[in-house]
Amino acid sequence: MADRILANPHQEPAVDPQSAEFRDLIREQARLDEEERRKEDERREFERKKPKVAKFAQDATIPTQLQSPIPHHIYEKILKFDYIPLYFFTAEATNDTFDSYSNSFEDTYQICKADGALTLRPANAPSTKKVIPDEHLSWLQFTQAYPRYMTHLAKTGQHREHVDALGKFFLAVAHHPILVTDQGPEILILYQARVRKNWFDSIKAPAHLEELSYNIAILNEDLLTSIEREAGRKIRERNDREVRIFPCQTLPEYELILFLTKTCHASPLTHPAHATRSFRLPLLTTIRSCSRPPVSSSRS
Repeated sequence: MADRILANPHQEPAVDPQSAEFRDLIREQARLDEEERRKEDERREFERKKPKVAKFAQDATIPTQLQSPIPHHIYEKILKFDYIPLYFFTAEATNDTFDSYSNSFEDTYQICKADGALTLRPANAPSTKKVIPDEHLSWLQFTQAYPRYMTHLAKTGQHREHVDALGKFFLAVAHHPILVTDQGPEILILYQARVRKNWFDSIKAPAHLEELSYNIAILNEDLLTSIEREAGRKIRERNDREVRIFPCQTLPEYELILFLTKTCHASPLTHPAHATRSFRLPLLTTIRSCSRPPVSSSRS
């Protein structure tokens, strides 16, 4: 039971603000206030340093497909909406990252050289020597990588307009009618690599922040045609380098065997498995060395 008030507090004498008792009360109250502020600061500091953990729904089940891990420095680039090579989202890159996470600690760093300077990089980050540039990706690698890349971008919840345009860009590339042609995949790989890099440069460069960039979702058919001509020229040059300097290179196998039998005075090739349309250098050297008529050993 609480103590009963025995006297009217209004009739008690007022406290003298100059008295020692009053000064003691003021100091005690100041001490209590300071203690309360210190505890509040400690609580805020603890909350700030506490690892951030996402909330979860009590009735949510485990997803059917588990998300592949990505290196921490790649995740930071995603948050900054920086350009990232698609290779980091391919199957082989995510598998390498998973193995690295299994075999190393997250806070382990290694010294590496980048742009002529020494820098620290997480030990579980894929080696830059393994990174395949976008223009050299296979079509399978591209179709594996861009959905994973877009999934991570969408989860950040940032730059909605840019992420939507980038998603439409990938879909337009992946379903372009030129894909069914022989050179279609190579042309589209070159197009997406160059356009995406240029687009990120245009929206991230400080000199262009006040300017309006182009909509990456709108495909430029003229640029695509130009890249198609370039790809065709590269294929022709590559085929020319692969051609062997041999006169009967395009002959059928049985005609080639007949030619070798009549021309070469060394041991003839008698089995079809020995005659092919493309000769390696050692065989070509042998054929050239024995193509001259033999010198008769008898002198007249």
